[in-house]
Amino acid sequence: MKPVKITAEITVTPEMFIEWCGQDDYLKNEEKYKDYVESWVHSKFSSYGKFFGKYDYFINKTIPDNGNGLKIIIQEV
Repeated sequence: MKPVKITAEITVTPEMFIEWCGQDDYLKNEEKYKDYVESWVHSKFSSYGKFFGKYDYFINKTIPDNGNGLKIIIQEV
């Protein structure tokens, strides 16, 4: 048995936030942006929903961003 390191890479940009806000200028502030990032991170990890298969299929692999902004690297260390 070896330790397993799981690294998740997420990119959230101010542009994504502004697009999400649309025309609502009230939302476009630093505190709302922080709330947006927090919500975004929670939603990505709680609803990732991609089936990884058995251990041998995902170990020592990179699961690329499939359009949802989340890339996962799973490695034996």
